[in-house]
Amino acid sequence: MTDIASFDATASLLGYIHQLRYALWQAIEAAREDILGTIAIEAADDVEIVGPSGRRVEQLKHRNKLSSLTDRSSDLWKTLRIWSSLADDQSFDMKSVQFRLITTGMIQEGSIAALLLRTGRDPAAALERLRLIATEENETNKNAYKAFRKLPARIQEQLVRQIEIIPNSPDISEVGIQIERSLALGFPRQHLATFASNLEGWWIGLCIEKLRQPDNKFIQLDQLDAQIQALREEFSSDNLPISRSIARMTVSPMRYQGHDFVEQLRFIKVNESRINRAVTNYLRAFNQRSSWQRENLLLLDELQDYEETLLEEWNIHFDQLQDSLGQKASEEAKLSAAKDLYSWAEGATTPVIRERCTEPFVVRGSFHILAHQHKVGWHPDFAAKLIALLEARETMSAK
Repeated sequence: MTDIASFDATASLLGYIHQLRYALWQAIEAAREDILGTIAIEAADDVEIVGPSGRRVEQLKHRNKLSSLTDRSSDLWKTLRIWSSLADDQSFDMKSVQFRLITTGMIQEGSIAALLLRTGRDPAAALERLRLIATEENETNKNAYKAFRKLPARIQEQLVRQIEIIPNSPDISEVGIQIERSLALGFPRQHLATFASNLEGWWIGLCIEKLRQPDNKFIQLDQLDAQIQALREEFSSDNLPISRSIARMTVSPMRYQGHDFVEQLRFIKVNESRINRAVTNYLRAFNQRSSWQRENLLLLDELQDYEETLLEEWNIHFDQLQDSLGQKASEEAKLSAAKDLYSWAEGATTPVIRERCTEPFVVRGSFHILAHQHKVGWHPDFAAKLIALLEARETMSAK
C-alpha cells in the first residue's frame, strides 16, 4: 500500500514561503540602516544581505519548535557544505561576510551550535569538534564532511569564526507578526494586517521575478522603501488600496452570459468586444469592493453613498437622453442615444469613491453592478425590457 504521507510536500512548501517572508522582514529592518543596501534570495545562500556593515548570508531552517540542531545534524552539515563551497571560491571575499544559520528549532547545551551563539561564543572549540566529526564515517553527511575537510586550516578557522547560530527563530506565522511590527509605527492599527498582506503580495511577485533572472537576483532596498511609501499613500483617508491581483483579473465572458448587466448591453446591440470589457470591469469592481468591505477599509455606509452619487450622475445623463428623444422616437433613434449613453459610462473615470482612488475599473464596473441590480440602464425603455426578460425566464422555468 502506498504511503501517501511520504509524498507530502507541506513542510518544504512552508519552508519556501517562510524564506520569502523572512527575507521581507529582514529587508525592512535592513532598510532602516541603509536604504541603499540590497537583498537577494537563492543567490549565495537562502538570503543574502549587503549593506554598510558588510555582507550577510543566511541559511534558514523551518523546523518543528521541539527539533534540535545536533552536532551531526544534516541541517548543520548541509549548511557547512554550502559555506565551504563559498569559502573555497577564490572570487568570494570572505573578509567581511557574516554566516548565519537560523533555525526555528532548539539547540542543545554544550553542542557545537551553542558554541557559535552570539553570546558565550567559543569558535576555537567549535572548530576542533567540527574537524573531529568531519573524519567520521557518515553516509548522510559524507559530502559535507569532505567539503569541510578540503578547506585549508586557516580558511576553516576564518569560516567558523564568522558563523553565528540563531535558534528559536520565529516560524512562518511569527515572522508575519514581526513584519507587522516593523511596519506599525505611525500606521492605523486596524488596517495593519491588510497593509502587510498587500506588501507581502508585491514582495512575493518581485521575488519570483528575480528568481527567474539568474544574473540579477538582488533587490534594491530603496525599491522596497518606495513600495512601502506608495502603499501607505493608498491607505490614507482620501484613498483606497487597489489589489494588484484583482486589477489583473480576467474571466471567460461565457460565465456571465445571462447576467442582467450583460443583457442590458444586448438590448442596445453593442459588439462582443465591448461586452467582454464590461464583464472584466464588473468582475474587478465587484471583487475589489468586496475586498475593501471584508478588510473594513470602507467607512460605514460609504459604499451606499458612492452608489447614490453614481446614480445621480447617471440620472443627469439619462434625463438628457429622454429629453433629446422626445415622446415619438423610433427604435433606431433610441438605440443610437442608448449607445451614446453607454459610451459615456464605458469611459467614465468619475465620480470616484475617494478623491485619490482613481482606478477606472472601480467607476466603470460599479455602473455595471448597478445595471445588474436594475438601478441603471442604457436603453430608454430598459425597465420595460427587463420586466419582459424576467417574465420570459419565469415562463421558461415553469415549463
